Amino acid sequence: MSGITPTEECVTSYNEMQIKKKYGYLIMKIKDEKKVAIEEKGDPFPTDQPQSKNKEEFDKVKAKFLAEEREPRFLLFDFKLDTKDGRREKIVFINCQNTENRPPSCPTTEFKEEWL
Repeated sequence: MSGITPTEECVTSYNEMQIKKKYGYLIMKIKDEKKVAIEEKGDPFPTDQPQSKNKEEFDKVKAKFLAEEREPRFLLFDFKLDTKDGRREKIVFINCQNTENRPPSCPTTEFKEEWL
C-alpha cells in the first residue's frame, strides 16, 4: 500500500460530482508525496448534453491533461453516453503520467502491453 490518501476536499468534491452533479471533471495530483489533492474543477455539463458534445469536452480536457510535462495526474470525468437502453452517465477515473518523467520505480511497459 502506498500510504497516499485523498484530502478531505477530494472526497467532498467527488461526492458533489457524483451525487449533486456539481462538476464535469476533476483533475487531481499527488501533493507532498502523501496526499491526493484537487488541482482543477470543471464546470458541470448540461444533463441534456449530446454524447458528441461531451466527447468534445473530454478531448479538450484530455489535451490539457496530457499537454504538459508534469507529475502524475488523475482525472475524473463525467461521461454522458447514449445507449440502446437510454441515456447513461458514468464517472471515469483516468491515471496519467508522462513517460518522460516516470520515476525509476515505475514500469516502462505501455498500458496496452501490460494488460494484454
